[in-house]
Amino acid sequence: MSYAFPPEIAEPVRRRVTSGQFPSEDDVLRAALHALDERDEELVAIQEGLADLDAGRVSDLKDVDARLRAKYANGTMR
Repeated sequence: MSYAFPPEIAEPVRRRVTSGQFPSEDDVLRAALHALDERDEELVAIQEGLADLDAGRVSDLKDVDARLRAKYANGTMR
């Protein structure tokens, strides 16, 4: 499908298709939307982490280290 992109978007899309990086404009858009979805998920995770920090739901690094060492005591994690 062909899209009427503004010039500042059309050129990078065209470059990616003509370079062979993507087979079509649809694939460029699909990858761009996927990247935006991943970014949105990361922002939500950051916001949740900040909320946990503000609420005091944190663990001391020594405690986390001790739990991980106990969990992976078989020697695969050093």
